[in-house]
Amino acid sequence: MPKRGAFVVLEGIDNSGKSTTMKAVKGMLEAEGEFVVAYHFPTEHSAVGVLIGKFLVNELDLTPQAAFLIMSADRWEMNPIIDAYLDAGNTVLCDRHAPSGAAYGIATNTKGMTAAWCQTADSGLLVPDAVIYFDLPAEVACRRADFGKQRTEKVEYQKRVADAFNYLYSEEDGWHNVDATMPPEQLIEAVAAECRRVIAAVKDSQA
Repeated sequence: MPKRGAFVVLEGIDNSGKSTTMKAVKGMLEAEGEFVVAYHFPTEHSAVGVLIGKFLVNELDLTPQAAFLIMSADRWEMNPIIDAYLDAGNTVLCDRHAPSGAAYGIATNTKGMTAAWCQTADSGLLVPDAVIYFDLPAEVACRRADFGKQRTEKVEYQKRVADAFNYLYSEEDGWHNVDATMPPEQLIEAVAAECRRVIAAVKDSQA
């Protein structure tokens, strides 16, 4: 029976380099013999993901609470699928998960959407073995290509998201900070190194 795989989540504000880095790290780990599955939240092709996509590009209006809960539903929909991959011994990399839900929800500054409220909806989801936080100033992110196409891509909002991530950041819960201002090659290697460490630790814990 295979040992359970490691669950690693990449977090950070928009345009912090998570998607590009995850793709590169997945390839590196696979070349080293790991079985790796990668997901991006919100998903794109499920019924829930289609709704979220329309919301993000301003084709659908939702209250902040409704938008948050739909994004949480997207994570819940994928939860048993991710669990099955982990049980089969795969490493699972996720570009965003529950921490993003909480950070972006808190950043709306909507009455009642406290940190506790935002975290409650995702309570019971799979807990990652590690959260790698891409630390990047919003002012830098906004100068990168394609910034501004989605409703969340506003500098002041992204600053609040970063503040919320800093509030949620917890080394006790397996968070690890990487400087996302590094050149892409260095960032990829730093994230790959952390993933290798986590994978080894998860395997050792089951020895």
